[in-house]
Amino acid sequence: MKTPELPDNAPFDEEQRAWLNGYIAALLTASGDDSATDAGQAEASSAAANDAPDEPWHDPSLSLDQRMELAQGRSLAERLMAATANEDCGACGYDCRGYAEALAAGTETDTTLCSPGGNDTRKQLKAILKGEA
Repeated sequence: MKTPELPDNAPFDEEQRAWLNGYIAALLTASGDDSATDAGQAEASSAAANDAPDEPWHDPSLSLDQRMELAQGRSLAERLMAATANEDCGACGYDCRGYAEALAAGTETDTTLCSPGGNDTRKQLKAILKGEA
């Protein structure tokens, strides 16, 4: 079953709808309601195993500290990606890799877009970009 999403005709602009969809996905994951996300996560895990670069931190079940440890010594974009919630929810307008790459390239400067990651992610992203982490 696909994670529920707001319909395109919901009374929100595209950015608001993306944020709300990410928020809903995070709530369903946090509440333990796996029925809405199991199929999508299984598909994503299967695709990630076959297509994704070596990204051991790309697992939302890992803590931020665990993800950052796995990304030690990696590129700026990879460390930034490890700092995100790694849910690929789209709430920020990107998938996690795309958001991290945009931050690393400087084409995105807003470190507050990862709503599922919350304040800890925001602080970590800022620290990495300042060279403090």
